[in-house]
Amino acid sequence: MTKVLNDLELQELEWVAANGWQRSFDLKDGHGEVVARLTRPTWWNSIAEIEAPGNRWRFEPYGFWKRRIRVRSVGTDEIIAEFIPNSWDPHKGTLQFTDGRSFHWQPSNMWGSKWVWMTDDGEPILGYRAGGLFSLKGELNIEPERADTPSFGVLVFLGWYLVLLQREDSATVVMVAT
Repeated sequence: MTKVLNDLELQELEWVAANGWQRSFDLKDGHGEVVARLTRPTWWNSIAEIEAPGNRWRFEPYGFWKRRIRVRSVGTDEIIAEFIPNSWDPHKGTLQFTDGRSFHWQPSNMWGSKWVWMTDDGEPILGYRAGGLFSLKGELNIEPERADTPSFGVLVFLGWYLVLLQREDSATVVMVAT
């Protein structure tokens, strides 16, 4: 993991499972080099840790009925942002930074396989396409003119984490229904 996020070939990033249990995911560039990792260290909670060049964050879900997610800097232990889900659809929501900036998370198709981060003006910043039959993987589609957005890295990692949570919630519903 030697590259910094801004040096990546932005159109060729992909999330892939780092192990068979899908508790860790690697962000790989177009050459197959691992540039970042999302790890969920325990089975009994949904906390995730991100390790990327120059950046280390922890995503900490809290709340029961309305699950929010704190984004915490591992180095300073400071909360830098919070994801607040919409009341009517817990998979959509707003990422609110402590400095007042906000970004919106929403599906970009009706099947829930494509997701996008948007600005307050409704402009897309980056999108995800999740798929895979036996092993979940995700492709990133980054708007090149938006790659210099402040806190872009948080959007890259939190978006994938939200995709993972949505997949787990969907699997739970299927298991309960059967």
